[in-house]
Amino acid sequence: MNSKNLLEHLTNEQLSSVEFVQDYLQLHFEDKTLTCYIWPYIRSNEQEYRNGDPEYKDQLCNLIANRVLHLAFIENVTLTITFSNTSEIVLSLDSSNTDIVGEIAILSDNENNWSIFE
Repeated sequence: MNSKNLLEHLTNEQLSSVEFVQDYLQLHFEDKTLTCYIWPYIRSNEQEYRNGDPEYKDQLCNLIANRVLHLAFIENVTLTITFSNTSEIVLSLDSSNTDIVGEIAILSDNENNWSIFE
């Protein structure tokens, strides 16, 4: 399944948990997981929160139980997930600004469908 098709199935899903791993982040939806090897930023109430900011983890966790309202995917540029409370998670898909080689993010579901963002 291509990235766009699998992403479209995120709409209306609820963010069920956020998992902070040593050097990456996992966002768990009802039956999908977005593993981010580049830390996304959060836009909420006209402010941006980035990894390392004192409120970053709280802002991510505040999105738990919110549903995905809209997705904006620009290949090799960004993935923006807008939630029912109007907050957004924005993931850069531009590997030229990072030392990451290979996957930036992986989206997988419970049926072994997956998409790799490089």
